[in-house]
Amino acid sequence: MPATLEGMIFDARSSRQLPGEGGLDLRGIWAQLPSNLPMSFEIPNDKRVAEMGLVAWARAARLAALEVFE
Repeated sequence: MPATLEGMIFDARSSRQLPGEGGLDLRGIWAQLPSNLPMSFEIPNDKRVAEMGLVAWARAARLAALEVFE
């Protein structure tokens, strides 16, 4: 967890983790929501996109989301 506001802003804009990688109980939160609720994901991570490539990052994000939310 970043210790500064600047660090939190950086993480929010450029360093997010895939669903299931962080400390949030996404499955528990999702279970409390209506089953027909539409989902949308915004998972920017400049470092991992540079390492993996954009298409691979998008595939990893999709697979992680399906694993957590299906």
